[in-house]
Amino acid sequence: MKRFDEIEEKHGSSPVVTDDPTHAGSGTLILDGEKSQAVLLSDDTLMGSSDDDGWFALRLKGPNGRPILLHNALLTSSTQHSSRHGQMYEEHIYPNAVILGSDALLPGNKIPSIAFTMRDLGFFFHYQHVESHYLFEPAKEVVAALKGLRGKKDRSYDLFKPRELFVVHQFPRVLSFKVAGHRYEIFVGSQKAGLGWKKIDFQTDPIATIHFAKPLGIEDAMDLAWQWRRYFGTLALRPIPWTSLTARSGSGRAMREAEFYLPNHDSGAVDREAPFSFWLGNIPLNRWAERNALAAVMQTWVEREGARYRLRGAIQTVAKNFRRGTSLDDIVTLCAGIESLGELKGQPALSSDQTKVIADGAIAAAKVNGIEVEDARLRGVIGSLQNQSLGQRLKLMFTALEPALSKSQAKTLIASVMELRQVAAHGLSPVADVMPKAGPTVEAFACACALYDLVTCGMPIRSASDQRVGLLTHAAWAIAELENIKRRAKPQV
Repeated sequence: MKRFDEIEEKHGSSPVVTDDPTHAGSGTLILDGEKSQAVLLSDDTLMGSSDDDGWFALRLKGPNGRPILLHNALLTSSTQHSSRHGQMYEEHIYPNAVILGSDALLPGNKIPSIAFTMRDLGFFFHYQHVESHYLFEPAKEVVAALKGLRGKKDRSYDLFKPRELFVVHQFPRVLSFKVAGHRYEIFVGSQKAGLGWKKIDFQTDPIATIHFAKPLGIEDAMDLAWQWRRYFGTLALRPIPWTSLTARSGSGRAMREAEFYLPNHDSGAVDREAPFSFWLGNIPLNRWAERNALAAVMQTWVEREGARYRLRGAIQTVAKNFRRGTSLDDIVTLCAGIESLGELKGQPALSSDQTKVIADGAIAAAKVNGIEVEDARLRGVIGSLQNQSLGQRLKLMFTALEPALSKSQAKTLIASVMELRQVAAHGLSPVADVMPKAGPTVEAFACACALYDLVTCGMPIRSASDQRVGLLTHAAWAIAELENIKRRAKPQV
């Protein structure tokens, strides 16, 4: 697998030709993040090649002859040049995805499996791959056994006085689970360099793979990979970017890989400090003995994607916004995510029979008093009384988080959320004592939403090192800050 930065370094500016008999052209493919583009000269224009949304696919060939697919490409400019040799078009194309070695895809650009690596993914799989043993006056039989490992027995010209022994473990498949016929797996890959007389350099990297029940199109395959990636971002409450993305077909020695490059994907370093310290000590289920429990949590989490899609999208949006600071809009976004959850409807205050009686009475009263209103409209308004209010939904959510968060903590946060949501939703001008609550309220609310999503899928609130999950620690800190603000606002007696 090639990382995005490795692809940039190797193919940053490459000569290409079109791989389409109906459109002959040549030019340069530039891979440079958001500045990526293909610049082509041809005797015909690509205008009219796109679908209704403006996207199109374009096949190219690189200098090594392997095909390159520009997926969901956009034509950003087209200039016609005239010369004595005829007309030529210079066209600039922005690709949303560049697939190197696209001949590894199945016909119709189908993908049987997709694999990815992520920044700091090793924090979630904290296993000891390498261990060292200091040899202080080792027994003669130990020295003899180590010497026997040498391929060449007669090496009297070399020193042999072992001081430290390094053991590198070969890890089997870490975990595997199945959802909707798709198999999700984690393996550990490794890289070694400089293993010689003077240097040891060995590095491991977890690799996530999804084997699809049947080959999927590019968009559907990427969507499932994106959904699984969001699990790690939810637990960390910050974007955890991909560092590589690869489509695979075949198996064993016949396996072929198509490397993805995503120009608009930020694969830079993760902010490990904000909104809370992100390190392997406050991540649950990240030890080898806990891998089966982790697989069970992940499986449940993936299974609930359809029901919790909007909540998870809201959490992800707010987590991205932490980089620029908090906003009251973040409260509205998270509240919309909570209100989308059917599981938080609870028991309605009125039954269907009761709302029908009230609606029938309202319709009769309207007719007696000559008020013209549609029956269906009245029934709809009165029927909405069966829906739980946002405050009731939040109480149900925090009940699921007890005793990790106490009733007192929940009451403090719910009151602040409801107050700030009222201000944001109705465009009211916040009074001076409201805005100091915005930062801690958004952070505590985002942590609580992420905790609810994970804890109700079976995630524990403590790590193997008995550290509290980072989300819970930060939620408690932010709620304490709200309580401090409330105390300072009370008039002194």
